[in-house]
Amino acid sequence: MFAFLSSAKLGPSEPPAASSISRRPTRRGADGARLGVLAALHLLLATQAGAWQLQAVPEFYRPDPFGGLVAVDQVPGKPSSDLLAGPDGTVTLTSPRNAYVCCHLTVSDPAGGRFEIAAEAPPGVQVDLFREWFHRNNEDSKYYPDALIPTGKGEVLALPDPQMKIEGQKAAAIWIDVWVSSKAAPGSSQLRLELSTGGAPVVLPIKLNILEAVLPDEDAITADHNCYGIGWVSGFFPERAKTVTSAGRDFAGSDEFFKAIHEAHRFYYEHRGSLHQLGTSHTGSASNYFAPELTGSGRTKRVKSWEVFDRHFGPLLDGSAMAGARRAPRPIDSVYLTITPDWPASYLGWGQKGYETEFVRVVSQMEQHFRQKGWTHTDFEMFFNHKKRYRSFCWDGDETRFEKDNMFFKEFGRLLHKAVPSDSPVRFVFRHDASWLMWNQFHELAGLVDFWVCGSGIFAFYPEAPALLKGRGDKVWIYGGAASAFETTASILELPLKAWMFDIDGYILWLVTDPGSDPWFGFDGGKTCMMFPGEPFGVDGPIPSLRLKIQRNFLQDLALLNAVAAKKGENGEQLVRAKVASLAGGLKPADWWNPDASAKKLPPYEWSNSMLGNAAKKPIHQRQKLDGRWWLAVREYALKAVQEVSQ
Repeated sequence: MFAFLSSAKLGPSEPPAASSISRRPTRRGADGARLGVLAALHLLLATQAGAWQLQAVPEFYRPDPFGGLVAVDQVPGKPSSDLLAGPDGTVTLTSPRNAYVCCHLTVSDPAGGRFEIAAEAPPGVQVDLFREWFHRNNEDSKYYPDALIPTGKGEVLALPDPQMKIEGQKAAAIWIDVWVSSKAAPGSSQLRLELSTGGAPVVLPIKLNILEAVLPDEDAITADHNCYGIGWVSGFFPERAKTVTSAGRDFAGSDEFFKAIHEAHRFYYEHRGSLHQLGTSHTGSASNYFAPELTGSGRTKRVKSWEVFDRHFGPLLDGSAMAGARRAPRPIDSVYLTITPDWPASYLGWGQKGYETEFVRVVSQMEQHFRQKGWTHTDFEMFFNHKKRYRSFCWDGDETRFEKDNMFFKEFGRLLHKAVPSDSPVRFVFRHDASWLMWNQFHELAGLVDFWVCGSGIFAFYPEAPALLKGRGDKVWIYGGAASAFETTASILELPLKAWMFDIDGYILWLVTDPGSDPWFGFDGGKTCMMFPGEPFGVDGPIPSLRLKIQRNFLQDLALLNAVAAKKGENGEQLVRAKVASLAGGLKPADWWNPDASAKKLPPYEWSNSMLGNAAKKPIHQRQKLDGRWWLAVREYALKAVQEVSQ
C-alpha cells in the first residue's frame, strides 16, 4: 500500500487513429453536443510530436492539471523529493490480500494529443482505472481532482481534456485501483502499465508485493453515509428513470427504482462503508417507500401491506443486494425505522391510552415480520430527527439541549420495550443523535437509549464516555461532515481517525448524495457528496469521489492495525494506538480528546455555537503540520507489523 513517485517517457509519436474516440454520454443536451464538437476539433488538431511521460504518485499527493501536485497536500518546507523511486524507476506497491492498493498516474506531454492506458496484472489481481476530473475552486482559482470516471479497456483519452475545458492543461490524471483478491499468490509479482499514443508505447512497471496476510472482511469501525428520502435516486440514475417514465410508469416505486437504491448501497459497501437512508420528515411524516402501509385506528390499527417495504428493504436485510461485490455479501448493518412522534400512532393522541395502543400494536407487528423473515443481523433504529424550532413538536428529538425533553425519550423507550419481546432475535435499538446534553443523557437515559451518535467536538470533552457506554453494551458513533475536496487529503482521515482513537464503533458523514447543481464547473468542494452522477460519462449510476477511495483505503489500514493489535495480546489495542499517535509527531492517544474545554464550566443550555467553536481543538494534521506522508508511515508500520505477527 505504498506508492513511490516514478516515471517513464516516450519520444515523438503518431496519435491513435481518428476513428478511435472516447466513450460519450448516453444522452446529451446542448452542453453535451458542444463537448462532442470540441472533442472532434481536438482530435483533428492534435499535434503528432511530443515527449509523453507517465508518472506514479502516492494517493495522498493529488496531481494538478499542469504537471504539478496540489499545493495543500504538501506541508510548506517539507518537499516530497524523498517520495521518488529508486534509480531503476520501479514503482513498488505492497498489499495484504483481500484489499485494494492504489496510486495516481499522471500522463503529460507539452504538445498534447490522444492516448490510451492499459494494465496487465497477475492472476488473482484486477486493475480498475479512473480518469480524474479536475474541479476548479473559485476561491483560489486552482484545480483539485475528485470525481473518478471509470475508464474502459481501449478507451481513448485526450490531453488537454475537451470535457474539462482547462486552459493550458498539460497533464491528465488516472486513479489506479489494484484489487488483490484473497486467492492471489503471496510473493513478488509485477503490474504492467502501458501508455499508447500511436508510436512506441511508454511502459511503467510496478512491483507488486503481495503479503501472506489476508485483510479481514470485518471493519475496525463503521463508516456510515447519511442521505434523505428518495429525491437523489433519479439524479444518479437518470437514464433508468427516463426509460421507466417513457413507458408510462412512475419511476419511484418501480422495480428499477428499488434496484437503483440497492446498487447505491452496494456501491458504498464495496468501499467498506454503508448507506443510511432516512425516510421520515421533520414534521413526523413517513414516506410510503420506507414505511409499511397501515390501516385502522386504536385497537384496529395494523399493518395492511408489507409489499413496498419488502421490495425496498428485503434484499438489503438479507444481504442479497450485495451480491456481485468483491467483498463477501452480508446484510446492511443499520436501518432507520419510520417511527416518529406521528407514526405509527397519531401525535394528536399523545399521552392517551389510544396512542400507546396504536404504537405497541404496529411495532409488535414489525418485530414479528422481521423475525419471520430472518432479518436478525441488522440494527432497526427508532430515531427522532425533529427539533422544536421546526415548529412541529414541542421537544427536541435531535441534538437535545434541555433536560425537560428527556421525559419524551423515557416514554418512547418504555413503549418500545413494551412492543418488542425481551428475548426477540430482532435487533431493535433506540438511537439518539446527541450533542449539547449528551453527558446528562448518557446517565438519564441509560437502559433506554442504546445507540448513541454524538457530535465529535462535544464528545471529545468526555474521555470517560467510551468505557461508560460500551461497558453497558451501548453502540457509539460520532458524526460530522465530509471533508472538502479543496482541503488537504489529510483532512479525509480526521473523522475516522477520531472514531478509532476514541475506541468507539464508528462514525457517520452527514448527507453524501448531493453533489450540487453543477459538480463539474460549479463545484463547492463536495461536503455533501461522496459520489457523483455518472450519466455525463455514459455510466448508469454513481461514480466515486477520490475522497471515498482514500477513505476506503484508510479503513483498510485500520482493519489491518486492529489485526496487528489482536496478535499483540491483552494490551494490543493500546500499544497500536500509541504507536500510531507517536507517528503523528510524537503525540499520545489522549491528544485526540479535549477534557479541559472551557465550555464545560457552564451548563449546556448556556453554550453557544461560537463558544463551542472556540473550545474545539484544531484537527491533528493542522496542529502538527502533517500531510499524507505521516499516514504513509503508519501504513508502512502496519504492513511490517502484520508480517511480523504472522510469522
